[in-house]
Amino acid sequence: MNSRILRFVLFPVLMAGTLPTSLTAQPCECTNCPVPIQDNGTFQGLLDVTVDGPNNLALCPLQQVCFEITHTWVGDLCVTLTSPSGLNYLVMADVNNNSGGCGNSNDNINVCIDIGTGNPLTNNTEYVCNGPPGTCLVGNWTMPCGGVTDPITNAQQAPGCNLNAFNLPGQPANGTWTLTVNDICSQDIGFLQNWSLTFACGVDDCFTCAAEGGTLNQPNVMGCIGSPSLNLNVIPTYPPPAVQAPPGLYGYVWVITTNGIITSFVSGGPNLNNLPPGNYTICGLSYYLADGTPYLSFLGQPYTNLVNALNAASPPFCGDLSTNCFTAKTGPPILPVTTTMAICYGDCFTTPLGTQCCIPGV
Repeated sequence: MNSRILRFVLFPVLMAGTLPTSLTAQPCECTNCPVPIQDNGTFQGLLDVTVDGPNNLALCPLQQVCFEITHTWVGDLCVTLTSPSGLNYLVMADVNNNSGGCGNSNDNINVCIDIGTGNPLTNNTEYVCNGPPGTCLVGNWTMPCGGVTDPITNAQQAPGCNLNAFNLPGQPANGTWTLTVNDICSQDIGFLQNWSLTFACGVDDCFTCAAEGGTLNQPNVMGCIGSPSLNLNVIPTYPPPAVQAPPGLYGYVWVITTNGIITSFVSGGPNLNNLPPGNYTICGLSYYLADGTPYLSFLGQPYTNLVNALNAASPPFCGDLSTNCFTAKTGPPILPVTTTMAICYGDCFTTPLGTQCCIPGV
């Protein structure tokens, strides 16, 4: 349901909407979807592409970009595509893509943008629904045209209003491609459910590491071994634009360091009662489950080695560390003390810790 009062007359249907047709070449599909789309923000889906052919878009051209978005007010949105070299063109845009340009109030998008100029998604007009009930825009289109603009992220109308504008000699196909969704109005939200790219020569790989360590809202702790205060339940948070990694595909462990050296990796809680007394720093690590536990190879190494490895151009595994850490100071367990005291019937004795002991039944 749309949450705002209808502000526009419903647009006429141009044609019987059909689902978009993907090209036959092997597509490169999103591996970190769905991506939440919140009010008045910019949200991105990433694809790290390696094509099965020359790393040159003139020789292995981009043929199609497809995206599916569930959102309860399509006029809130414009969508751009950025190549590895930084070419940044609008692939979905209406007449007003600045803040407050809320446009068509209908729901949901499932489209493909193809090479050519014969069927522009818009000509600098409002979006015109062509889909069945529940999905405003469907089918295959060419790039928006007519002077569309993007004041939010400064993407341009593609030269010639053609997806082929990406396919210039010397432009790399390999690298990170970014689909950016701008939400320019309040109240309605949604998800980038999926998106894909198709290249003429196909792809060898398009895995996108979605590991996200998040932020730890955990104060520093102190306690003796055995204390409940050391049995923690720390839940990372993900302030936008950070997005939690899909739980079924990604795990989370705690990196325990002493004097900057990684001493252990702990799952759950963490429960620090299992550590010997000492001073520790605890950080979070999100990792791709299919990689196994390659982080264990960093045991005994400086924490900075793990940081540098994950920030490298070719990291050893898909992982991401939390943006902050917390410290813990643990002491030895408090040993029990036995005190013998003779008391008369009807009397009580108060221990040094304040516990009162009386003759049972009196």
